[in-house]
Amino acid sequence: MTHTLLSPIDGQLIPVKSIPDPVFADEMMGPAFAIEPSHDAGNIIVHSPLNGVVKHIAKTGHSVIIGTDDGADVMLHLGVDTVHLKGEGFQTRVTAMQHVAAGDPLIDYDVAFARQKTPSAAVIVILINPEQFAWQLPSETGQGVQANTPLLITLQAKGDE
Repeated sequence: MTHTLLSPIDGQLIPVKSIPDPVFADEMMGPAFAIEPSHDAGNIIVHSPLNGVVKHIAKTGHSVIIGTDDGADVMLHLGVDTVHLKGEGFQTRVTAMQHVAAGDPLIDYDVAFARQKTPSAAVIVILINPEQFAWQLPSETGQGVQANTPLLITLQAKGDE
């Protein structure tokens, strides 16, 4: 099965290597891409990039893991060091084990607050089980993306290529 990911937010696709945290920049958690929210972003809604089930949502609201029917696990991590905000600036709209469709609202995110308090407000999207799945990422970054519109990113099980 091939999944085409939707953009979770309005912003600009940026190289994950530019994220000021080696865990993300060096893809220690798995292959990733990042979207820098629009410069005028205040409070935004982060949407699900694909259909699945909420496998985990952080109590602080700064991250969520969506699992697809065929077993892919994708994490959305909102900002860098945002766990230290202890939930301030985040309001979850989903609960664990809830089914979501691509485009469904997941979290309200105060980007302006995160920009004041953390090294980065970028939304980082991580494939956390790359031993079983792979995604095709665009070679170019820097292009603008719109929430709930298809990205040039597909995800599929290894061996289904």
